[in-house]
Amino acid sequence: MNRITSVIALLVAGQAYASDIVFPNDGPIIFPDDPILNRLPDNQTNGLPVVTPLPLSIDDINNTMSAVFLSSLKESKAVAEELSEIGKNEGFTVKLTDDGELWAEDNKWMSADGTKIYRPAIALEGSDKDDLAAFTTALSSETQTPGSTGYLREGHHSLGQKEMFGVRSSNLDNAKVLAESIGAKIEKTISVIDGGNLLVGKKENGEPYAIVGRDSVLATTLLHNTLTPERIDVVRARLKTDNRLYYPPREVPPFGIVYGPDINVDIKLLELTGFIKKDANTTQKETQAENYRTRVYLTFSFNDFDTIDKIASELNIPVEQLNELMLLFNETHHTDFQFDLKDPNEIKKAEEFVKREIAKIKFVMAKKPLYSASAIQQIVNNMHFDVVEVTQTITQLQAGRYLNKDQSPLYKEEAAKKFLAMNELTKDIMAKELGVKRKNLAVVAQPAFHIDMHMRPLNAGEVMLNDPQTVLSLINVVMRNTPKTDPFYPELIKAKENLQKESRKYQPLYNKIAEQLAAIGLHVNRAPAVFHTGKRYVNFINGIVGHGTSGAYYITNASSFEPFNEAFAYYLQGQGITKTYFVGKADSKTVSGRGKDGENVAEFLLRRQGGLDCITTHIAQ
Repeated sequence: MNRITSVIALLVAGQAYASDIVFPNDGPIIFPDDPILNRLPDNQTNGLPVVTPLPLSIDDINNTMSAVFLSSLKESKAVAEELSEIGKNEGFTVKLTDDGELWAEDNKWMSADGTKIYRPAIALEGSDKDDLAAFTTALSSETQTPGSTGYLREGHHSLGQKEMFGVRSSNLDNAKVLAESIGAKIEKTISVIDGGNLLVGKKENGEPYAIVGRDSVLATTLLHNTLTPERIDVVRARLKTDNRLYYPPREVPPFGIVYGPDINVDIKLLELTGFIKKDANTTQKETQAENYRTRVYLTFSFNDFDTIDKIASELNIPVEQLNELMLLFNETHHTDFQFDLKDPNEIKKAEEFVKREIAKIKFVMAKKPLYSASAIQQIVNNMHFDVVEVTQTITQLQAGRYLNKDQSPLYKEEAAKKFLAMNELTKDIMAKELGVKRKNLAVVAQPAFHIDMHMRPLNAGEVMLNDPQTVLSLINVVMRNTPKTDPFYPELIKAKENLQKESRKYQPLYNKIAEQLAAIGLHVNRAPAVFHTGKRYVNFINGIVGHGTSGAYYITNASSFEPFNEAFAYYLQGQGITKTYFVGKADSKTVSGRGKDGENVAEFLLRRQGGLDCITTHIAQ
């Protein structure tokens, strides 16, 4: 009997009821030495990956910048013109790219020599971003008492701010535009860090250090470990409650067609592929099928279909089993199985469909968390846990939908300890990937969505950190030297009022960050750098520091009120920076029509929560 007539014969014989199908082969139809699975990335097939240090461009006085890159959008183009003039004096060139990315540093980091461009392998976006925001703000209603466990651990999130770093996958993909234009190679990183959440410098002894915002540590841990038992458990429970795993049949013609996958089909496929044991009971079978569907929800995307097709093409399934599977799909009226098995021309398509479903199971079930259970447990066994921190972590994990609230207290405690251990592994991986010793990695509380809006490496071993009290001193000096009749004077009054309010709220956070920087041996210079007057934003810290033809220099965002620029340049002289350039001076309305009256380009960018460093990337030895 040939392939086509065998299927039709089964249909005619009335053997198409799913509950009556008996499969001739008791063993799994998928074998462990499958070549496709051996070619999956490390983070999908085994434990900890091999990490290669990245030779990154640096951000401090050792930055001998040779090239700066910006997008060709109107605002960045206007700044590029000013940078080009500065470059003639300091020995660097300026290049525009047509990638449409105003915030040029968000989706990439540059290697020191410009031969490589790094970007995260995974994007923090969509519901993942929402879940992390819920995690980080979960303790914001608690009183933040200095010295207490968890005090301002989550930075501005501890104060109720949900703003989170993270760019979309499409933005990450745009990093290739610059790479192609300069002949650089794209490399994807384990570390999930926006360019603005990473700062690199050198200590006085020449050792490199890196400063990373805590949000990036959390995102790296969570995004690379979506398939932990705890995460699968909580998502499965949620999907089941929302009736989003398996849907009931419609009661109107065509009857029996389901809106989603059928659990009995999944169970049979999982049995055949060896992912359900022969002696499993009904509850165990249904749980495994639900876990599989949860895995699909958590990890499967349209980008995986090419891999699925490749796996399907390599499958060798016995004819009898393939026949029975097609009949199973046919009789359960699987939504996507729309083939007439009495039509010889449709059978080949039906076969391909079934093979793809089997390949999908192979692919999804082969995926694992990045961190192996043994590596996590080893840290758990050797780590001291603060009881209050564990309790707080349970609250955060539940808020972010990473932990099932209905589980036992012991289960939750163990899950929290595992999560804290995973963060330690993340820090180890980040240190290796960023090319610094673990002791030279500073993970700081987020002062905002990006750390580079509030701190900047300066001289060797020194970091400039915004400080509200120091800003207030600058405002007072400027006010004393500005006539009350000056049209800008009311803005000075407003700036002082804003600072007095914000200082009470944010000064403790800056103090905490200063402690975290000092903990790795960095000297902190408190800077008068970030404030707003009500009408305009000022940020002198989101700039570029380097060493060029004229010696040490600093390039930053221009204020349209010149006394502010002069006061900050005077501050920098005390730090040994004698040459300061202010850019973004052009009128924003004239440049693009998107600005406000009296607002320059730099102030327009700052109002949109970015500055000079945000719209540039650079090559620096």
